[in-house]
Amino acid sequence: MKMWSEGLGKIQLEVDFSHYWVDNEDKETVIKGITIQPVQWDFKATFTKEDLPGLLNIFFKPRTWLFILRNIHYVFLFLFEKIFKRDRYAEVTTK
Repeated sequence: MKMWSEGLGKIQLEVDFSHYWVDNEDKETVIKGITIQPVQWDFKATFTKEDLPGLLNIFFKPRTWLFILRNIHYVFLFLFEKIFKRDRYAEVTTK
């Protein structure tokens, strides 16, 4: 996944979501990980119940489903690896 922020100028950060971990803090779900390119930075994304409508709105957009359908072979590959190669998508820890 590529992430960009206006404050970074033309730099894009790359995140590999197969290397992350999830924590529950209070009533929030927190996804933590490390960017891999061009620098290694810790990142943290915090989701609350107020974020659910927005996340579901993204999930149910026709463009999201078109993207999933165009890449359906990756969905099946993920399911296969999740079942038979569990270590590939295991949550990681740092420090």
